[in-house]
Amino acid sequence: MKKLKYAILLSMLAAFLIGYSIFDFYTKYNELEFQVKKNYIKTQSQLATERISRKYSELINSLEKKAFVLYKLGNKSSNEETIRLI
Repeated sequence: MKKLKYAILLSMLAAFLIGYSIFDFYTKYNELEFQVKKNYIKTQSQLATERISRKYSELINSLEKKAFVLYKLGNKSSNEETIRLI
């Protein structure tokens, strides 16, 4: 009878440890998945910011080159007219 009691207690302890291990794995997996999604969103945001910044810089450089060419050609018009011509 005593051995049966210990066997039942041991099996209950094993079931608890298995259940706790599964629960612990599940929570760590969800936490890791959340971190991956968070980093992915952050990375996509950084890439979008860099892309916009690069396009803006290219646009500014292009406008500067066009304005310089117009100035060199002797166009003495105001800045608004220069921008309109570009």
